[in-house]
Amino acid sequence: MWSFADAACCCRTVSADPSRRLVPGELWELTAPLLPPFATRPQGGGTASVEERAAFTDVVYVLTSGCTWLYLPEGQA
Repeated sequence: MWSFADAACCCRTVSADPSRRLVPGELWELTAPLLPPFATRPQGGGTASVEERAAFTDVVYVLTSGCTWLYLPEGQA
């Protein structure tokens, strides 16, 4: 079973893709089915869809680093 302690361990390894480091495949397999599907609004407007794994990686980053949304690294959130 995956835990946030595993994320802390994974964060110490060097990886070219931070989403794979912060959200390993096992965690993503557990989480992906729990996320609601993106639905476009029939009247238009609203927010644009984002890649689900990237959004979840941002959530894990904020929870494990203590960073606030305002200070997420450039290109995230």
